[in-house]
Amino acid sequence: MAVNKSRARLQSTMVNVLFCYAAFTVTGVVTWVHLHTQTVRQQVPQHSLLPKLSDFKPDPGILDQDLPLENSLEKAGNQTENSLEKAGNQTEILKPANRQEHQQKQQVIEQQQKQENRHETEQTNKAKCTKTIASLAKYSKWFRDRFKPKTKLFMDKNDLKDLRRLSTRILPNGLRGQKQITMNDILLHKNFTNPPVHGPSKKPGCVSCAVVGSGGILNGSLAGQEIDSHDYVFRVNQAHSSGRFAEDVGHRTTFYTFYPESQNISKQGDDVIAFYAMFKSYDVQYALRILNGENYTNGVSKILKNGTKSSDIDPKRLKLIHPGFFLYITNEFLAKKFRPTTGALNVFIALHICDDVRVYGFGYDLRYSLHYYDKEFIKHRDALTVPHNIEMEKKLWLKLHDEGAIKLFKRDL
Repeated sequence: MAVNKSRARLQSTMVNVLFCYAAFTVTGVVTWVHLHTQTVRQQVPQHSLLPKLSDFKPDPGILDQDLPLENSLEKAGNQTENSLEKAGNQTEILKPANRQEHQQKQQVIEQQQKQENRHETEQTNKAKCTKTIASLAKYSKWFRDRFKPKTKLFMDKNDLKDLRRLSTRILPNGLRGQKQITMNDILLHKNFTNPPVHGPSKKPGCVSCAVVGSGGILNGSLAGQEIDSHDYVFRVNQAHSSGRFAEDVGHRTTFYTFYPESQNISKQGDDVIAFYAMFKSYDVQYALRILNGENYTNGVSKILKNGTKSSDIDPKRLKLIHPGFFLYITNEFLAKKFRPTTGALNVFIALHICDDVRVYGFGYDLRYSLHYYDKEFIKHRDALTVPHNIEMEKKLWLKLHDEGAIKLFKRDL
């Protein structure tokens, strides 16, 4: 029994000694590793602690050993390799050549963006017209008291609902005496498409217009190029704009205003929009015949006893000047007992659809022939312009010029 106790005590003592030895050994190893690591860090630069991908070469001897942690090391190695490969790809982007190419692409993108912004700014500025005819009302009480920008300029099918009111006055200020069935036939006619004045869409910015009359002041003026430079060009009646006349009055025509006895549209161009003025009952029938495409040379006009010539007007380009617009011009700008000339109609239409209006060949200067296309000198006489008040209109153009509503062409030579 005593022997067994001694053996057990001896074994316990040996276990304690071995445990203490193992603990001392582990402590020594950990201390050495820590000190060695500190020494290495002091001797080697910080950035060299990260191995390059090209320097990473596994030791063949280690791979040949049968290590218990082989699977774990293999997984860790794969993760490290993947991480290093990603880092290598990112490093590749930052190479000087690629960096320069990237900067160049960024510069191109920024330049394109600046150009787009500049283009948008230019379009926005063009779309803004700071000086319009309507804005003149801020500075001219005389003009503000008379100018009504919302006045209806042309007839359409909606006027059939308003025939009762329009029938309270005779032509050209109303439709009294005109048959409703005739007005229905005109305004509901399949060929009466009533094209928009500005086409499919209005141009951005200010719209400049040249209203060209027939005054002899234009003969020899050499104003043709200036007239053609406008966005819209208005002409009337027997206007000649080709051959030798083009250098004085231009050759472009956008809008052409006429009545049966004055029409000369065949010399104005195919894409011209025609503004038709109905001064009398005969003119209403004439409008219907235009839409029907009828030959009406045998029709008899009270002005031209031999009748009027057939028109070359495309019915789908026809617009009818509204009777209410006649009344508006007469009441606000002219004496009530006189009716406006076709030239006056053009000026006031331009004032309602344009932003800048320049007027040529108006005013009947006695130094020049009545018309710029006259072959012989014709002196102006009131009898030639009845029932219009030409002198009153002449003063009106000067007044509109002084108020800044129009710019009247003047000539000293």
